[in-house]
Amino acid sequence: MKTPFILLFLLSICSSFGQEYTSLRKDFLEERDTIHLEFKRDRSCIRLNPELELYQSNHFLVDYFKYHKEILSLKIITHQDCRGTTEKNLEISQRRAESIKEFLLEYVDSNMKIEAIGMGENMPYTAKTDSGFTALDCKLISTKTTKDEQERLHQLNRRTEFVVIKANSEAWLEREWTDYSHRFFSEIEVGNLYLFPEISFTYSGGGSLQANDSINSIDSVLIMIHFLKDHPEITKVEIGVHSDCRGSFENNQKLSERRAGVVKDEFVYNGIPPEMIETKGYGESKPSYDNNFHRKRTCDWIKGWEDKEIMENMHQKNRRVELKILEVKKE
Repeated sequence: MKTPFILLFLLSICSSFGQEYTSLRKDFLEERDTIHLEFKRDRSCIRLNPELELYQSNHFLVDYFKYHKEILSLKIITHQDCRGTTEKNLEISQRRAESIKEFLLEYVDSNMKIEAIGMGENMPYTAKTDSGFTALDCKLISTKTTKDEQERLHQLNRRTEFVVIKANSEAWLEREWTDYSHRFFSEIEVGNLYLFPEISFTYSGGGSLQANDSINSIDSVLIMIHFLKDHPEITKVEIGVHSDCRGSFENNQKLSERRAGVVKDEFVYNGIPPEMIETKGYGESKPSYDNNFHRKRTCDWIKGWEDKEIMENMHQKNRRVELKILEVKKE
């Protein structure tokens, strides 16, 4: 049977991408970068494989593409293993590609240009071996003696690739203003600054971490503790605490220093060595930056707003806790 023209076309546009996958920790994606993600094989086309590091839920997929706002257009290419008929596998992979496309349009950016392509079993994964590159086709997989080994190779064929077709090369300018890296999507480097999820303190004596029905600050701290435990190459960090500008400059400085100590105590309680942690209270000296208005949230600017809810939100943005990498162990 002759290969349909459309299939030859798809093979031609996909073969040029190869299987040189882009690191998920690349800060800014460029044209032709190819990201590989694995999805759990079940009725849902969207649920990421929970057995893989970082892929605990759909939140990873949403967060990843929301972080990479530089992407303007994208190809989603899904592949299927060779079990079942060729026609059925092509249908399944196309349906999965369309499902992922709909998910990204709904939860990330409805204006993103996305092309969904299902390749079925027509492009088996090419594995590098001592003798060269080998395609993991059904004939090769059938020579493996155990079902576990066969399933592992089938899983390599059941893959999804996200190929960047067009990216905004100046998107880094906007992200630079935030000064923040992403703990999952950026290389681990000295100077990286990470914003804690929202943290609140009780008011008495500089405070302890608040944990109630509306906010669980301990959970927010634990997220960063787990991040450090997952990256033993990080050997020294700074916990920096900022205050809003209400109250005197001196009191805000002392308050932020005490709160930095409270956060450090929680780190130490959960097994992070105390000598690994430096603390710094910044008080109100470094207001946060507002990307929408391209200016810092200074007290004078905040006072100019009549809407109390907006003012409180700005103060909250200034009351923040940050983790900064100071040392990374060299290999």
